Amino acid sequence: MIEVTQDVCRKADEHAAAVVEDYQRRAREQGNEPSVEIMFELHRAAWASVTGASAVKVVQSTD
Repeated sequence: MIEVTQDVCRKADEHAAAVVEDYQRRAREQGNEPSVEIMFELHRAAWASVTGASAVKVVQSTD
């Protein structure tokens, strides 16, 4: 587990939301119901791509 600042947390959340929204849109365009399991894994992977870790601890920024 690594520690990340709230700013990194916000960036990871924004990226993850965009990835999940894109998946939902594409699934619906193809006439499919988005899978909760796939959305969870996409969200987790998107977070990892921003933070560099699969588990993080958010710490208070000192700046």
